[in-house]
Amino acid sequence: MQLQREQEARRRVTAKRRAQQQQQMRIQTPDAVEGRQHVDVQTELYLEELSDRIEEADVECQTDSFLDRPLSPMFIPAKTGVDCETQILDGEVIISIAVVIIECRNSYQ
Repeated sequence: MQLQREQEARRRVTAKRRAQQQQQMRIQTPDAVEGRQHVDVQTELYLEELSDRIEEADVECQTDSFLDRPLSPMFIPAKTGVDCETQILDGEVIISIAVVIIECRNSYQ
């Protein structure tokens, strides 16, 4: 177990050394001549304008006024079937409730 730790530590050290050597071997741009300065240049196929400001645009529109038109007629569906009527008088409501209760009790028995 300790042997593996030591090997891992050696690998890390050698990786660090390689990274430092590669950093030093990179060709760096020499400093700018007096009175001049270095500028970043785009090298992509399509140039884009770079800026810190976000483009904004205001757009307004107005709809045409609607012409006055007559009100639509109220929709009344066509009648189908036969119309039926039921009239319940004052005393009949209590009687019908009692009949329903009696029917339910009889059906359970």
